[in-house]
Amino acid sequence: MALTVHMITPVLSPGDAIGNYIQSLVRILRNWSVDVRLYADYPNPHFALPHYATASYRPTGTDILWLHFSIEAPSLDLLYTSPDFKIFDSHGVSPAALFHGYNPYLESLCAAGAARLKTFAPHVDLALAHTNYIVDELRAHHFRRIRTLPLVVDTARFTGQGDAEWEPLVSQLDYLLFVGRIVPQKGLARALQLFAALHTQQPQLQFLLVGSHPLPTYSAELEQRVAELGLTDAVIFTGPISDPQTLSTFYRHARFYLCLSEWESFCVPLVEAMYCGTPVLAHDVAPLPETMGPGGILLRGGPADMVQQIQAVAGDAGHYAALQRAGQRHVQQYTDQALLLQLRTLFAALANWS
Repeated sequence: MALTVHMITPVLSPGDAIGNYIQSLVRILRNWSVDVRLYADYPNPHFALPHYATASYRPTGTDILWLHFSIEAPSLDLLYTSPDFKIFDSHGVSPAALFHGYNPYLESLCAAGAARLKTFAPHVDLALAHTNYIVDELRAHHFRRIRTLPLVVDTARFTGQGDAEWEPLVSQLDYLLFVGRIVPQKGLARALQLFAALHTQQPQLQFLLVGSHPLPTYSAELEQRVAELGLTDAVIFTGPISDPQTLSTFYRHARFYLCLSEWESFCVPLVEAMYCGTPVLAHDVAPLPETMGPGGILLRGGPADMVQQIQAVAGDAGHYAALQRAGQRHVQQYTDQALLLQLRTLFAALANWS
């Protein structure tokens, strides 16, 4: 009898981390002749794979329900009621406090998701995590069976050809780079403070922030802070960039990728930066050290201490090149091939548990 996997997620967004990971899962499982049926609470006609509304899911008691968790969503109720074998794939939920004063709706969804996480363990047959940070969170909430799977990052889309229009301009700049949504969890106020200290030592340096602005009030606060620091000509908010060749151009020519996030469950841009040969600057907030591995440096202390650490690496060509090589080796664990090998082990274990 063919195995059927019902894969359910709140939303499917083209190009985001969870959406890319789900596409890799579906591709691998279907190559193994697994009948994978994809659902979303809020279907998206622009997503690459056909999918159904979650309401059309029909359990049989002999299938697998693979549910992705990142926020409060209607599909979470299925964990309490479905008779199928239930896999809970945890991507972590952002702390609600980070949206306070900016988006009450997201704040409430995150708070509700975090509260519900405490109730799922008795109803889940297997929990999946992508970092040790999430493993620890699941253990704290008494999940019994926990496995780790690599979160696949679609680095294959970066061909290295670059963007013919942007390449001549970007290659002439000396800059730090950030890629991601412009939201409080990314710690961008702290990043601007560090950049201001670094800029006094290296006036030619710029800070490019690539990403969407979903919270206008927060974006306005950052722009005001840039002006207060006297960095209007040095800090550039580019807006979102979706084209892979343009994005890879920005990654490849950056001096460093800077990440001072207050919360992450993984942080895909770290992997993308290292793949493109750009060392990472991050602080010691889980799971950033784990995701970064040997492909960057952990910044400690205040801005002045961090500036010294950055300048020491930037001024040592051998150390800088070693970070580049180490990062490009490290990211190989986030490929489709790495996921395939782990899935083989996982499904062998599933056969025994069933």
